[in-house]
Amino acid sequence: MRYMGGKHRQGPAIAAAVMARHAPGASYYEPFCGGLGSAVRAVPLVSAAGGHSFLSDGSEAVVTMWRAVLDGWMPPEHVGREEYERVKVARDPRDPLTAFCGFGCSFSARWFASYVNSAKSSRASVLKKAATLEGYKFSIRHLDYRQVQPRGGAVVYLDPPYENRSKVHDFDSFDYEVFWDYARRLVHRGNHVIVTGFAVPDDWRSIFSWGDTISRPMGNAAVNVVDERIFVHESQFVEDLV
Repeated sequence: MRYMGGKHRQGPAIAAAVMARHAPGASYYEPFCGGLGSAVRAVPLVSAAGGHSFLSDGSEAVVTMWRAVLDGWMPPEHVGREEYERVKVARDPRDPLTAFCGFGCSFSARWFASYVNSAKSSRASVLKKAATLEGYKFSIRHLDYRQVQPRGGAVVYLDPPYENRSKVHDFDSFDYEVFWDYARRLVHRGNHVIVTGFAVPDDWRSIFSWGDTISRPMGNAAVNVVDERIFVHESQFVEDLV
């Protein structure tokens, strides 16, 4: 599905970073799973290595849609403008059509930005991702990322909203200080933590750069090409380990 900030293009490198740190049988956590762009790459590899993947997201609407699709719900091939506006007004997080319209049928895949006639391509993408994950060991839940608390030995991939960039959802402001404290606690608990972003605190080190990611600064229609990277905490940094 079209999803602003989704990691379809970045998925192979993220999965490689995950598996470089994944021990056979260990768990994998992805608390910002969103459009499943990285999950479709990582989950099959983790499952093949005997591990279970725990996917979650703070958007109830997104999780509702994925759970429905995985249970057999078929997104529509066409969503008209009137139907889109009806769903936009209701914004029922328990209706799988909400996330499908809110992202998959919206301009730039931003949450109900404006109507775009893209249901057919979004449907194909959603169904392809669901088919890719079929048969593997994973679960998906609606959780605030702070509720995800692996005890140790897991690999955790964190993809928070990027600071000072266009918002994907209509959530309230995101507290980055709280987020980085959370990420450090996961590390100190003995988990392997990787984070994607543009800028990080001084105690995080870059292990991979895409170097050419297009980004929209918040409140600005212009686009920038920025250096998006994968980071790990300095205590877990290994220069040649992707």
